[in-house]
Formats: sequence, C-alpha cells, structure tokens
Amino acid sequence: DCEFQLNGTTIFTVSASPPSPIVFKCIMGPVNSSAGEVEVLVREKNEGLAPSLEDKLLDIFVPNRTFSLLTTVEDMSIFSGTAAGGDVITVRGFGFMQTNQYVMSFYHSAGESQSVECIFVNPQRILCETSTWNFAARTVRTSFSASLGFLIDRDFTFTFRPAVVTLASSSKSSAGVPSIVLVQGHGFSPGSAYQCIFFVDPPCGDSTCASDSAMLRQYASHVAHRTGEAINASIIKCITPSWQFPASNVSLNVTLAGDRIPGDPLPFRFLAEMFSMNPSHGILQGTSITIKGAGLKDYSNYSCSMKDKDFVQYAPARVTLLNFTRLMPGKYFNFELVCEIPPIRSCDAFLIEVRVVDLGSGEVIKGLFDFEYTEGLLSVAPSAGPATGNLKVTLVGCGFHKNGQYAASFRDTASPSHFRLSGNASFINSSAVEVIFPYWPFGSALAAVGLKIDENVEDTSANVAFNIFPVATSYLPRSGSVFGSYLLVQGHGFTDSDGFHVCLLQSQTNSSEMLEVDAFARGGATELECEISRWPFATSFVNVTLLYGKHREVIPQLEGLQITYHLVSAWLVADLAPISIFSGGTPITIRGGGFNPDGGPIYTCHFTVANQGSCPVKSISQENGFGILDSDCTQAHSSDPSLPLHLRGPYVATSKEFVVCWTPAWLRSAETTVALKLYEGSRLVEKFYVPKLVTTTFVGGPVVGAGSTTNAHAEGNAMIIISGDNYGFADMSPRARLGQTACSFTEWHSNTQVSCRAPTGIVGATVDLLITIGPYRLGTLSDFFTFDGPTIRRVDNPLSSQVTARVRSTASESSSWQSDSKILSKTAEVALAPNSTS
Repeated sequence: DCEFQLNGTTIFTVSASPPSPIVFKCIMGPVNSSAGEVEVLVREKNEGLAPSLEDKLLDIFVPNRTFSLLTTVEDMSIFSGTAAGGDVITVRGFGFMQTNQYVMSFYHSAGESQSVECIFVNPQRILCETSTWNFAARTVRTSFSASLGFLIDRDFTFTFRPAVVTLASSSKSSAGVPSIVLVQGHGFSPGSAYQCIFFVDPPCGDSTCASDSAMLRQYASHVAHRTGEAINASIIKCITPSWQFPASNVSLNVTLAGDRIPGDPLPFRFLAEMFSMNPSHGILQGTSITIKGAGLKDYSNYSCSMKDKDFVQYAPARVTLLNFTRLMPGKYFNFELVCEIPPIRSCDAFLIEVRVVDLGSGEVIKGLFDFEYTEGLLSVAPSAGPATGNLKVTLVGCGFHKNGQYAASFRDTASPSHFRLSGNASFINSSAVEVIFPYWPFGSALAAVGLKIDENVEDTSANVAFNIFPVATSYLPRSGSVFGSYLLVQGHGFTDSDGFHVCLLQSQTNSSEMLEVDAFARGGATELECEISRWPFATSFVNVTLLYGKHREVIPQLEGLQITYHLVSAWLVADLAPISIFSGGTPITIRGGGFNPDGGPIYTCHFTVANQGSCPVKSISQENGFGILDSDCTQAHSSDPSLPLHLRGPYVATSKEFVVCWTPAWLRSAETTVALKLYEGSRLVEKFYVPKLVTTTFVGGPVVGAGSTTNAHAEGNAMIIISGDNYGFADMSPRARLGQTACSFTEWHSNTQVSCRAPTGIVGATVDLLITIGPYRLGTLSDFFTFDGPTIRRVDNPLSSQVTARVRSTASESSSWQSDSKILSKTAEVALAPNSTS
C-alpha cells in the first residue's frame, strides 16, 4: 500500500497494482486536500500470515519519497461581467491552499491587463471579484498564479461588458437649451456611438426590464433620444435633446446598438426656462409682452411677477404651446407666454424685473428680464373738450424735460385724416406739460392723443384718448307749428353722418310731455337740423336737448345759451259756411292741433275784411285778456257784445284738436267777404298746410214779421211790439221807424222781438214799419202800420148791463161790459170803402 501524508496527516491511501518484484504502481486519485509537499509511505501487506502478524505493516524504504501535490483549476462560475467590476467569480478546482495567495489576471494586451486577488474558500473553490476594467469592454484571457506555487494554470476567456455608473456633469438642463451631459461608466469604446435616452416613466413598470428590446418597445410617451460618443473608456458625451414636454424629473439610459448598457437609470431633470421677452420697453400705460421659452406645463397656471424697486405686482399669463422652433443659436422654444405689463406705478419706477411663477407649485421659472418704460404720456386732463377748442389740456406722463420741445397731436381714431396739432407745450414739471387744444373743424370724435417730442418724432403708442364733443352756439327759429317744423342749431363738431344726432323736446310745464326726433348735420360740422314731427300735446314752450352718439351723450350749449322752442298751435279747417246770417250766433268748430283745454290760453274768432291783410293786435283786453285789433281794421270778433253772454267768447279749447266759437254780428257793409282768424290770447293762430283764407259773407238784415202790432193811436207814445227775426242774440241797439218818423224809444227783447214807443202820426195814415241795426242792416214791412183816431181808454161800470158799442154809425149786434178796460162786442158787418177810417 502507498500512503500519502501531508504534514503528517494521511490524505490518501491506495494499493499498488499490479505488484512485481521490481516495480509497483500506486495511482493517486482526487484528493480533498490542499496542495503541498506530500510524503509517500509504502507498507507491505502481510496477507496470509499468522493472525498476530496480519495487521503489521512493514515499512519499505523508498528513496526520495516526497513529491509536490499541485493545485489544478477546473472551471469558473461566470465568463462575463461589467467593466464596472464587482462581479464575483467562483473558481472551482483541486488543491487550493489556504496559505497560498491566488491572483486572477485579465489580459488583452500589454497595455490592457489587470489582476485581482482571490479569496480561499476550501481546497476545491476560491472566489475572485472583478475590479474596474479601465479599458474598452471586450473578451480577454484569464490566468491564475499563486504566491507559493503548487499551481497548474489553465486559460479561460472572460467578456467585459460596458457599464453606466453615474453622471460626471450636471444632472439638470434647460428643456430648450442643448447642453453637454457626461455619462461616467466603464468599458466604453472610444469613438463609438451610443444612444442617450431620456424618459419620464420606467418603460417596463419596474427598474429592470426583461430585455433591452422590450424596454425600447415600451418606453413612455415622454421620451427623447440623442446620439452620444465615448470620449474614452469611462466617459460618454451626450448633448441633451430638445425636451418638448413639460419640465420634469426624467431617467437617462444609454444603449449601444439597441442594447441597453447595464447600470441603474441615471436621474436627470429638465428645467423650464424663459429665453426671451419682447418687447423689453414700452409705453407708460403698460403693454403686452411675449415671453418665449421651453418646459412649461399646459395644465398649470402661470403668472408674471413684475417687481420695481419698491413693489411687486402680479399679472395672469396666457400660455400657448408650439412646436420646437429655433430662437437663437443654442436655444429652442416651444411655448409663448403673454402677460400684460401694468401702467407705470410712479415716475421713479421706470425699470421693472419680470419673472414667471408657477402658481400651482410656487416655483419661480428660470429666467429674469428687465422691462423699461419709455418717456411718454399717461393721461390727459381734462379728457374731453369742445370742438370750439381754446381749452387748456394738461399732458400727464413721465420723463418730461424742461428744455424739451413738446406738443400734442389729436387724431380721430375713426378718420385718421382728421388731425390737429397743438402749439408748443408749457413745461410744468417732469410729470406734466400743458397745451392748448386747438379748434376742431371736424365732427365729434374720439381722438388719440400723441406726444410730439420734436419735429420728427411723434409717439402715438400711449393710447391716450381725448373725447371731442360738439357744442351748440345759436339756433333759429324760435317757434314752430305743432303740426311739424324745424329747428336749425348752429355750432361746432356736429358729425356729418345722418342719424347720429337726436333732438329731445320736453315741455317746460309738464316734463312728461316730450318728443324725440332725429337731427341731421348740414353744412359740414357747423349746422344741425332737427326735423320736428307733430307735437301731440298742447302748445308749449319746450326745452331742447341735443344728444349724439350711440351712448346718447348731451351736446352742451354755449354758456348763457338755452335752446327754448315755442311749439305753437295751428288750425286746419273750420266748418264756416260761405254765407252767414249777419246777426251771428252760428257755431263754428275749428279743427287743429296744440290747443290747450286745461285752463290754458283763451281763444277768439275774428272776422276781418279779407283784403285787409294781417290786421295786427293793438292792445289786450283788460277784462278778458284777448287781443284787440287795430281800430282801422274792419272787423268783428266772437267776444264782442253782439253775442249773448253764454255764447260770447273768449273761449277755451274743447280738446287739443278743437275750438268752438260763434259768429258775431257783422254790422258792416253788406255783401262783404270776410276772413276767419283765430287768436290764442294776443297771438294769431296760423292756418296750417293750406294757407288759403276761410271766408264767409254776412248777408241779410232784420226781418219784420206780420205778427207785429199793426196800429196805434195817432197821439203817439204807445208801446208797439215788432215781431220778426234777425234782431240779434244780444242788444245791438236796433232802431224802429214808423214811416219817416223814428220811434222815441226802441227796446231789444230777443232775436225775434223788439218794442218801441210809437211817435205821433196822422189819424188814418198807413205807413211802413222799419227796423235798422247799424248803418247797413235794414228790415221793413210796407204799408203795414196805421195810426188810429181818438181812443176810449176806460169805461166805468154802467149801472145797467146795457152797453152799446158802435163802429161809425153802425151799432154792434151785441155788447157786454167785462171791465173798465174791456168790452166785448160783436160787430155787424160793415162795408167799408177803401181808405175809409175805422
């Protein structure tokens, strides 16, 4: 038997086979032992000896009986790993010694090699951990060595794969500014192209993916690529892509030929940033600014923060997302943000800082801009003026200089060709200058006020408005008919657009009575004509208010001017017959408009000879207030005493459309055509539409009727009754005559009866009965009246009842006494000769 001992310990025993006299072989199999110097002991077996000798081994002397037991390497657990190192390789074999120091070497070339020390585990296994491979990733040869030797080496191959470790540059960048990103790792191939992939969400729903191809197929929607290049084995240089999405935290992966390079996704952040602001200066009233940049969220609310030296203001921002567009070299934008710069707060706050704030998160977006207000206007005072001009206007603004040459321009915003320039301004202080608003020869306007800084510079960007309004300076006529008239107003600034103006007429006595009519500009901007339609109310003095524009602004009137218009009544027709009885009393209904039935003016109908003309009023009746015409006029009126009190004027209107009066007696020459005229108090009421005179002819005279007293005693002084017609509705001083002799006294009783005291006459004489009224009216009944002889005035009561009455010589057939003044008798028939006395 051969017995192998290491350090006095048997590690293996084997029988020699086959034995021979001079040679035997002992074949040592696998030994679960460390390598080292092994001693070989040979013992002869005493087989077949006495039992007491069977177990006794006889040592056989063997010269040079020690030999080296060497370690062998059989296999490795892995054959690839990352260039970042840290991969643990289990090396399996036999005879590993705890006291031996093993080294594993990786070799590609003389300049690309490195070694790592291994750790003893047991005689069959050692552990080797890879260190950083500082060269390009590739497949290399491996070898092993031991500090004490006793090693039989064996070559293997090992593949280093590149690995991403961290970022060697900033981990954030603007979404719209391409910037360099240095990816640090190991095993990169210098000059080779790598894909840098920036994405928002882990595409696989986990930090690791089943395969790189699966990762590429499932990456999130917010992803951007850019090709990078390895500048050495440990650095890849990438340029950030244009990040077209909202600024956010993202992850960065690196791939090579479509395969992901091992390593955890690198954290990176795309920042929102403002790149430009336009304009960077503007008018004092504020203006819109547009800020361009990248990385904003379309679902967030943003505000512009505007800070001057003392105060911060905020204004809401409107965001519009766009496609990425090159703004300037190295900068791209994909949004525009619009804010309104407020009016300047004070003249010493010319410069403000503009930032953008995310109201949702409170984040101040990167980017700061300066906005500077420019010299100019803020406002004017007053902000309106009359077209007549000559008005002091203060221009309020900032930055005025004492020696500056300033003026103000006034330009119609609707008609820019309508333009006027003031004279040079008077300096007040750095915030105000004063100009004189000039005469404005055009229509009313909303004018834009510009600041003329010198002869060649005019700043109209301030958007300061000045309202130029029209002014009324005079008007005519002063009155017009209620059936329609016109009013011509003179002034300045009336627009030449028809329908732009309105005349509002309002009664001075009853404010609820008003009429609104259109007005039209005439003669350019200096005349305005109000076409007054029918006034549906009573005659009245009205105040006229002029309005203009869509907002019905009042046109002011020159100081001291009050447009007052008298809307006067007028009449149209009267039911006056062409022939009228001279004695009057015929009702006349006059139809017109503007009459006042409510205790207003009084009305009188006048009749004048048609060809006499106007026949003016000379005085006013103190009794009733109507007008008395010139005494030279041949006239009569319905208020004179020829009418009874219940018919006599003056009258009040029965309504706004009607006045009723009665014809007076016309005691002038007969067959004269007279015209009807209506007076309202002392004013002649005009006839409207058809100015033709309404005329009538007063005809006829008093009519003596047959029922009048036919005889009276010739001694006279008897009262006789004259019946008839047309004696007048009032006492018109009629005169009665019997023949050629007037009654000593005539008394009017009615239109159909007068009485008179008969004059003396000739007994038996038959005369005409005549009535005269005035010098031209005569009525007569020929051969109608007879003067009687002696008359029995009284018969006393006779003592007897026998009374006899005679006519001439003929006694009556019978007589009877009734009273001392009455006897009844039945006369006999008497044949009277013509012209005989009764």
